[in-house]
Amino acid sequence: KSLPSKSCRILPGCPNTYCVINLDKEELFETEIVYGTPCPFFCEQFEFEIPRAFWTVGFFLITTDTTFSITNHSTIGKVTFTKDQLCTLPNKDQWYGLKSVKCDSEAQGKANIAMCITTDNDTVLLQVRLKECANLYMSDLQKVQPYAVLEIVGPNNSIRSRIQETKTLRRPTNMQWKNQTYEFKLNDMLKRCQDDLSNLSLKVDFYHHNGVFREGTFLGEVLANLANVSDAWSDRWYFLCPKMSDIILQPNHDLGSLRLKIEYKEDHILPNNHYTPLLNSSSNSLR
Repeated sequence: KSLPSKSCRILPGCPNTYCVINLDKEELFETEIVYGTPCPFFCEQFEFEIPRAFWTVGFFLITTDTTFSITNHSTIGKVTFTKDQLCTLPNKDQWYGLKSVKCDSEAQGKANIAMCITTDNDTVLLQVRLKECANLYMSDLQKVQPYAVLEIVGPNNSIRSRIQETKTLRRPTNMQWKNQTYEFKLNDMLKRCQDDLSNLSLKVDFYHHNGVFREGTFLGEVLANLANVSDAWSDRWYFLCPKMSDIILQPNHDLGSLRLKIEYKEDHILPNNHYTPLLNSSSNSLR
């Protein structure tokens, strides 16, 4: 309700609106277009399984209009929920204020990062290899030319190391950084956080090199805690996340609101041995 009239270019005050449902940055569903009203009523229901780990579910309100046979789409705003937030939602209709869509609040893809920590002559050294990325996203469908900025950060960014930057992969056929190792001496940072590695994290920001600005277009970030990093190399995939400062955007009441009813369920199947007492109890009751 109360969508802004400026969202429509042809008939101010009468936007043509539809809603897109995204899992992270993957589009899952799209409603029909509701024409000529700032208070569209969609009355559509979607049910789906989520087959993988995810960060957010988003609902994007989009207007469409046609100018000289060219159809234009523009995003009014969004409502997003993290996985933890989904578990706390009431099972009833509720109005949610739309938030503005910012580049830094959108992210998609994952990165494979390997790390190890070694100690030599009292020097504590973190070594990092950024191996590859997958499914990086650009909103205008450009071919992504990624590079990454690495640093070590403490709680609330109160401690920060020097920044290191990878080379740019220009029009890559595969997004792999080969034979590059980045090193960070941790001694001084550990002294400032009571020699507790759990207070330090590797922060990797990914950007698209656009050839115009020194700092490119933000793609997403990884924040990996160092608590469980050992002296043996190990790697894992990390999902790219929005910048933490942009996840908790406050609703912009000038953009309007969206009414949703969301039911989220998680089924956990435990190993077989967890069900043995129940099976034994059921068998005994039948005797």
